[in-house]
Amino acid sequence: MLQINSLNQVGVASFALAQGQQPNPFMRLPEQGGGLCYIPLTVAPQPSWQTRPDVDPEPELADTPNLFMPLRLLRRLPDGQTQPLRSNCWLYIFQDGYLWREIRLPQGRQRNLLDVNLKKHAGENQRPAQCPSSEDLTLAYRVNGETPEYRLAFSEVQWSWQQIEALGGMHPEDFRSPEDSCDLQSEDTLSALEERTSLIPLSDEDIEDCRIHVLSGPSQPEFGDGPLMMPETITLPHLILSDVLQDARDLKHKQDELIALQNAGQQSQQTGPLALAQMIKELTDGGDPNELIQHLAPERYDQQLLAAWSTLEETLPEHLETAEQNLLALLQQAEFTISLSDYTNADDILVNEVGLAMFTQLTEHMFMPESLTWLSCILDHEQKDDHPVYAAARGENEALNQWLMRRTSEPDLPLPGEDDERLQGLDIADRIGLITRLPATFDSLVSKYAETRAHYFGNQVQKALDAVIVRFGDFIGKDRAAALALYTAPIELNQWQNHATVPARGAYYRYLSDNYPLAVAHLGKQQAFQIVPEGRSIGEWLRAFDESRTWQSVSLSILAPLLALNARFAFQKSRDTNWEHMDDTLSTVAATASFTAFVLEKIQRLMPKTQAMKLSSANKNRLTARGRIRAMSRLSIKQIASYVVFKVIMRTLIIVAGVAETALGIWHARRGFQSGNTGVMIGGGLEAVGAALLLASSLIVIGVIAAGPALWLFLIGIAIFAGGTTLRIFSEYSPLEQAVLHGWFGSRPYAVSNLPFRQPETSSTPQKDIEFYQATTNSLTQKTPIDWRQFEALDLQSESTEITKILFNFNAEIKVHRLEHEHSRWAVIRGAETHAIVELNVSLGAFSPVDSTLHGHLHIRGQEIPLEQCHVVELHNQSPAGQNQSLPPRGLRILTKVPERHVVGTFGRVSAELQLDPDGKGQLHIPEDPASYTWNYRAATLVNSENVGSMSQTKWAQLQALAVQSLDSRSEPQVLVQGPSGCEYQPRKTAQVCPLFSTSTIGVA
Repeated sequence: MLQINSLNQVGVASFALAQGQQPNPFMRLPEQGGGLCYIPLTVAPQPSWQTRPDVDPEPELADTPNLFMPLRLLRRLPDGQTQPLRSNCWLYIFQDGYLWREIRLPQGRQRNLLDVNLKKHAGENQRPAQCPSSEDLTLAYRVNGETPEYRLAFSEVQWSWQQIEALGGMHPEDFRSPEDSCDLQSEDTLSALEERTSLIPLSDEDIEDCRIHVLSGPSQPEFGDGPLMMPETITLPHLILSDVLQDARDLKHKQDELIALQNAGQQSQQTGPLALAQMIKELTDGGDPNELIQHLAPERYDQQLLAAWSTLEETLPEHLETAEQNLLALLQQAEFTISLSDYTNADDILVNEVGLAMFTQLTEHMFMPESLTWLSCILDHEQKDDHPVYAAARGENEALNQWLMRRTSEPDLPLPGEDDERLQGLDIADRIGLITRLPATFDSLVSKYAETRAHYFGNQVQKALDAVIVRFGDFIGKDRAAALALYTAPIELNQWQNHATVPARGAYYRYLSDNYPLAVAHLGKQQAFQIVPEGRSIGEWLRAFDESRTWQSVSLSILAPLLALNARFAFQKSRDTNWEHMDDTLSTVAATASFTAFVLEKIQRLMPKTQAMKLSSANKNRLTARGRIRAMSRLSIKQIASYVVFKVIMRTLIIVAGVAETALGIWHARRGFQSGNTGVMIGGGLEAVGAALLLASSLIVIGVIAAGPALWLFLIGIAIFAGGTTLRIFSEYSPLEQAVLHGWFGSRPYAVSNLPFRQPETSSTPQKDIEFYQATTNSLTQKTPIDWRQFEALDLQSESTEITKILFNFNAEIKVHRLEHEHSRWAVIRGAETHAIVELNVSLGAFSPVDSTLHGHLHIRGQEIPLEQCHVVELHNQSPAGQNQSLPPRGLRILTKVPERHVVGTFGRVSAELQLDPDGKGQLHIPEDPASYTWNYRAATLVNSENVGSMSQTKWAQLQALAVQSLDSRSEPQVLVQGPSGCEYQPRKTAQVCPLFSTSTIGVA
């Protein structure tokens, strides 16, 4: 008996039977776990075998009646490259129309193909492959002088036994076929087999000459005459086949990569470097009005980044369209449909579900008209006979429908594991991607079907919605009580409300007014006469003047409120920043200590002196040591203790204030050095020196250190401190300049610690972003993969938000106008009630006329009046000569009419709260807590003053007529609105989306 023991030949093998030999030829393979697997050389037993006389020599290979031929299998890529077939996929070999072998491709370190022992597992749906054979596919090319016909199919999932039987099944005389099996071969099965498999075109020429065969047939796409990249040395015949499903996924990955690139750019344009660069461009265009260019990096990375992205963005739509066209062309091929049928025709619900998830994934980003037209055809019930493979997508598999609904409605339903045997043919990344996509499969299908219906019906939205309802009403089953209730309902568009803001501008000094530097500079230019007192020195005169009760009273009444206000502002600012900024904390300590020490000193000087104070001051120079001891003994212990405690507190406060001011000056100098601001650095240094001198003079006066020229130290210290403060004030950068200077594109990025925005935790730089966009542009041109290693998504939203807050900052004040009657004297005589106009005057800054919204209320005598219930007048600058256009408003006058008695006397308190939303999305509010404004008036009648005026009835009527928001619809102005027939004027209240500007342009008022 002759046996073929292995299939590990490296070349063609043969055998010939001599007379008298009784062959039982089969392939014998070891089975994992023990045992053997027998594979017959032919699916049907041979009635007899060709033999030769014993004396005849072995025939040549070409004449040998039994010949084995090994074949190397390779996958062809669309670009002509070749590579090994994917691991864990399946091969089905049919001999003469019947299943001969079922093989699983090796994975990992395995190198040999794995056969299924059909003797054990024929007829089952899940059949393990546990019989290793050889690295290459070995066929019994010639058996008993005959050459069988072989057909091969490649699949990434194992076929169910029903799918195998639909292609002819196994030969009934094959000893491995299931019991009681019959011959299933027919014209239908042969036709189906020819459609799903490819003929292996071997011939006798392959015996001596190793050739390359590209498989063809309905399941293999045509590649034309393109070049085929093969190894230079070929020792075996090669079979080249296509992996259509993986080709589709590869094209989808390329499309997803382009979409990811587009999304990354859009994300960067919203919260990343591109958004910040665009914001800087808008701020520096038009002559750099904010003087920001000097604070940007000399390389102008912001401009380079915008230019690199602009170049990429111009070509990206074309590449996206090409990617979708390539993917669509492959999905429309019959080869793809045939390969997808391995999933859709399976008897396993999970395999069906994964196939449907794959379909929704591949079609997820198809938006071109031709794509939607194709999808509309395959998903349409009327054309279902032309596209039977997509029956599951049309909802014709009721079991799958119920499972999808359960998967959607039960979020806790477990997903299959990534090691599920049924899905091992997928690459690990694709496998995980499809598994995680399963809960969203139904929603994706609904969304895509809705897109196709909307495309099919065009502008007939209601018909498209009705089609979706009908389609998915059938999908979930109308006979079930849990049927999904679908209906259509109109939804009103939100009507946009107008309003906006303005930034605070100019230099600033800690917590004092903006006019303080101008006042200091103006004061320095004034001339004064020197007064020289007679009979005593300047120092004696100053000491006498300082001890004057009149001077103490005046200085206490004037300077104490200013110091208290400064301390209050310092404390408020530190609390607003959660005590995170060192300069704010030092300012609070210094201001609080200075105020407390000043008040205590003045109170001490104004109060009658105690005996202890007299002994320690005026009398101490006239008494001897024994006299002072005798005098002190007459004082009570309580008096002495009170004096000592008071003196210790005074000295402590003076030292704390001086040290804090010195430290604050050092801190300013350090901040100036870090930010590259020489003026702030020198000014802070002078402040530190001046504060140190003032501290020294104070310590001399209170006796902490030895006597010295206290007066001169004081004068020199106050001069140096004032000069340093003035220099620092005029050198300080505005908040906008600081945000740019220390921002991502600044010349000193994140050089200081107390920035109002956070530094991104990244190793990326603007140069890397620029290089990435430039390299990506080249990759798309040369059709090479994008190198994502150079890219890192950055979130610079806190930086952009801070600039937005600065730009959109607004100021407001409340004014009240007495409304005069035409005949006011007679009106008063007759007792007619008088009215007042309460005005909230808002100064606007940067401003988005379509998106920005201003929210708030007026509070008058306990009544809350929303801004929407007030008259709103926009203040515009006049357009330049020769230009007929409306400029953005520079302010708003928000007006309401109330009885005069509500705003005078005991009820004379009007307040307002305002908050701005720059983009109308509710994500950012300026300020974070509504800004409050108050107007107080206690007189019985309104008298013209700074925030009280008068207004005639004519003026009030004019303002009502000009209001862009009015309670009187008759005075509602017309606005220009984009309508179905083009731009047209409509009443403002009837416009669903209305611009901020009315047709009436108000000049400077």
